[in-house]
Amino acid sequence: MSERLKQYYKANLEILEAQRRLAELEQDSEIKRELEFELRLVSIVERYRKSYDDAISILEMRRRGFANVVDAIRDEEKVKTYVNPFTNETVRAKRKTKFPIKQWVEEYGHDVVDSWVVDEAC
Repeated sequence: MSERLKQYYKANLEILEAQRRLAELEQDSEIKRELEFELRLVSIVERYRKSYDDAISILEMRRRGFANVVDAIRDEEKVKTYVNPFTNETVRAKRKTKFPIKQWVEEYGHDVVDSWVVDEAC
């Protein structure tokens, strides 16, 4: 028997063994469940015309929890510049919890301090 023919039969046996292993795996209930999940997930992504990155982002937000979503929203808030007309003190902040803005709100109220915003920058 030639060396090439031996290689052919060996490759053929390897293919048959791989097919046997594949058939065995296809009977595994855990693999069946995983494959069904994958098919359903792909179907949902396609039905709603979303990208895989969109789906991953949604799942990541759920995994990290609500607190991280709130943090991300806060990061996107605009920086405001407040100028106290009584002291001419200027403070840049995203929120009114920063000192001395917090003190000003306690002393003058939210509406008055909001009127001290001179410009907004990103």
